[in-house]
Formats: sequence, C-alpha cells, structure tokens
Amino acid sequence: KYKVYIIDEVHMLSTGAFNALLKTLEEPPKHVIFILATTEPNKIPATILSRCQRFDFRGIAPKDIEKKLFDIKEMEKIKITDDAIKEIARYAEGGLRDALSLLDQAVSFSDDEVTENDVYAVSGSVSKENLLKLLDFIFNKETTQAFSLLNDMIEDGKEVAKIVSDLISALRDLLIEKNVVFDAIRPTKYVEELSKKYSNDRIYFYLDILNGTQNDIKWSNQKRAYLELAIVKMIDHKQVDRIDYQDDLEVLNKRISGLEFEISKIKKNPPQPKAKSPNDNVPLEQKEIVTSDQKPLVSVTDIERILNNGDVNKKNLILKGWDRLPLIKDPKLETTAMLLHEAKLVAATANELLLVYPNKINCQLMMKSKTKQVVFDILNAKTKLIDNFFCIDEATWHMLFDAFMTQWRQGNKKPSLPATDLALYAETEDTWQPGSVALAIDFFGKDKVMIKE
Repeated sequence: KYKVYIIDEVHMLSTGAFNALLKTLEEPPKHVIFILATTEPNKIPATILSRCQRFDFRGIAPKDIEKKLFDIKEMEKIKITDDAIKEIARYAEGGLRDALSLLDQAVSFSDDEVTENDVYAVSGSVSKENLLKLLDFIFNKETTQAFSLLNDMIEDGKEVAKIVSDLISALRDLLIEKNVVFDAIRPTKYVEELSKKYSNDRIYFYLDILNGTQNDIKWSNQKRAYLELAIVKMIDHKQVDRIDYQDDLEVLNKRISGLEFEISKIKKNPPQPKAKSPNDNVPLEQKEIVTSDQKPLVSVTDIERILNNGDVNKKNLILKGWDRLPLIKDPKLETTAMLLHEAKLVAATANELLLVYPNKINCQLMMKSKTKQVVFDILNAKTKLIDNFFCIDEATWHMLFDAFMTQWRQGNKKPSLPATDLALYAETEDTWQPGSVALAIDFFGKDKVMIKE
C-alpha cells in the first residue's frame, strides 16, 4: 500500500538534492512516505522542515540502559561484573546501540569475566582509579609521579584527547559529590576522600585549564606537550590562591564603595546640632562614652544555629504562602504582613526563621516585641509553624554566608561563624543629648554609644 523511503543523515544532501526533494514534498504521491533521519536538524532548509512532522529522539537514561544490559546478561548467560555494566551504560551516552556494541566488544576481548578494566581497554578510556590518582598527584604537587603516571597511560595506548576528556569527567564527579546532597553518581570512597581535599574554586580552576587544553589539542600535532603544560599549570598554586581570594576581594570592593558613598553624603549634609538646653552647661568631661551593654536582638550564634540546622521542607512550606501576605486585609495585620513580605526568607529550622532586609531599620522594626507577636499571629494562624525569627541586613548576611560556605566547601559540615557585632539592639526612648554627644553618636552610631552621668 505504501512505499517508505528512509534517508539517513539527510543533512548531508547537496543544495540541488534538497531542491529536488522539496519539489517532491510539495506534491507528494499518496502512497509514498519519506522518513528523514538526522542528528543535525539545524542544517536542513526551513522549506523542508516546514513540510515535515518532527519527532525528536532523546537519549536513554543510564539507569534504563543498565536495566537492559542486566536483562541481556541473564538471557545470554554473560559473565560480567555490575560495575562493568554501569561503566558501559555511562560511556554509551544515552545510546543503547552503542552500549550493545561496547558490550559485545568487551565480551570478545575478555578471556573470562568482563570487568571494568576490560571496558576501559575496549573504549580507550582511562580507569577512574588512575584518573583520581593523577588528580591527587597534582593536588599534592607531586610533579614527578604525575608525569610518570601520564607516561604509563600514553604507553598503554590511551589518546591524549581521551585523557583530557576523562579528567574533566572525573572533576565533574568530584564537584557533584562535594555540592549535591543526594547520591547522584554513587561515588567510591576514594572520590569522597578527594572531594574533601578540593575546594570548589580549585576544581573550577582545573576545569578552566583542561577546557582550554581540549580546544588547543584539536588543532595541534603536539597534543602531549599541551597536556603536560596543563598539568604544570594545575600544580602552580599561586594562580589557585589568586582565585581563592577573588570572591573576598569583590566583597571588600563593594563594602569600600558603600563606605565612600556614605562619607560623601555626610560631607554634603553635615549633622545639625540640636537646640540648646540647660544640660549643655554640664562639662563634657563629666560624661563618659562607653559601648552599649544592651542585649542584641540577634547574634551570630543565632544565625549559626539556624544555618547548621536548616530545614528545606519547612522553608518551602512557608514560601508557598509568602506571595499571599499582601492579600491580608485585616487592619491589625495588614501593615506587618506587607513588611514581612518585603523580607527575603533565606533559611529555616523546625521552629525558627532567618529573614534578610536591605537595611537595619526594617530589621529593628520587625524584631520589636509587638511586631513579632503580629508576625506569629500571621504565620501560626492555622498551624504553629515557628517559635521565633531573626532579621539581619543584606550586607551582613552576604558576609556571614560567605564565611559559612567557605568552611562548608573545605569539608566542615558544622561551620562556626566568626564573632561579629551585628549592630542590632532594642531601641530605647529618645532623650535629649548635647551637641558634642550628638556628634559622637553620628560618628559611632546610636546603638554603640550611651551617656553615663
């Protein structure tokens, strides 16, 4: 009834062939069906694509390929280890045909049971153990051992391009093990140990060098030389140190810019002295300026506790109703609800929240006892969600969070934050101060100064 014409790699047709095909597709016979297969649809003329029904074939998940290979193992009584099957599924990159071909080659190559090393041999890849050893030598600045292992790999017939590609994959595994909380790659103990040694910045540095090397060796006959130079660069710790401090420098530059802006504002609008009062006759020497001993509204210990006991589910639960806060029209709750909505919820525990505001004024306002009670009435209206919450300004949050994550990346699963005065204290009633004391308050900050008679 039908004639089916299958044109594989259709994007390879010449311009004349495409024009002829287009003429046929414009007036197709009823009994003819064309199936055009290609891996690069972007190279097919738009006039052809517009007359076709498109079906995109996606890569098969590694787990599904593994399942199919295990079925074949049972049906064909093939002797092969589970790890070897997993490696075949990984190298197939979503193609079941490639996986079957690699399995067939590995079975033919092996004398007895197919192992991971047999898969590495037939695929031309480097064993994961050797890759991680090479990275360990680089990390420990053991140049001689690193070059010796590289030489062994090349003598075993491994291509330089494949070594670079496998090194990038190994670094990817380390990065995922270090940053992803779930077991996505089933890491070995060796991977876990190495991931604790490397910082994210160091891995990014290595990846940048290897990506550049991968591009260089495509157009060069000195592939081995480029790889050896890349290893020397990765061993050079001075460049790594420069990258490790890059984030800190950016934070400092932002803070310096902010301080310069504040100073310029003070110069343009100097503080005006308050009206004179009889108390001005009291000599300044009889008054002593001391740092405030008020209890802070929030401390570094509070933030450290929340970050170390984070509850993602509680945070997501509260965020689900966050956008409904502006819809509250109860006169007693409306203003506080709007102020609460302006905050950024950055962390939560089973019974505490950490909110971030652009400035300290909103933080102090939110942590007043009356305001806190209104917040509890809003969030605990149906079910009790929290017992307490804390607010900090955005600049302080970024500083503390960066310090927390730096320790986390170094393998410390319970980071401790540096002692810091967050400059958030309970407000007291304003009282009159002489001009000289007002100047001190403007300079040091109201929350840092108190007058002792």
